[in-house]
Amino acid sequence: MSDSNAQYVEWLEQNIVARSLINDQLLWQAWEASRQVLAVALPSRSDSKYMEYFPDVEGGVFNERAYMADFRAAIEAAGVRVKA
Repeated sequence: MSDSNAQYVEWLEQNIVARSLINDQLLWQAWEASRQVLAVALPSRSDSKYMEYFPDVEGGVFNERAYMADFRAAIEAAGVRVKA
């Protein structure tokens, strides 16, 4: 059983009282469909806004912190929770 399937079954057991009255297969298909349409446009690492230039560093330095902040913001903007 995949992790996502196990998470779904756990959620179902915790939140559905009359489980025998629910069509588990239909619920699973709906949950799967909701995951398949999830698409997030992530920032490009090659964007010049992530480069920092210093007098003593030739060619600049990639600003990982700024990139990851934008990366996380893009994911959260799509409605996906990001664990710390």
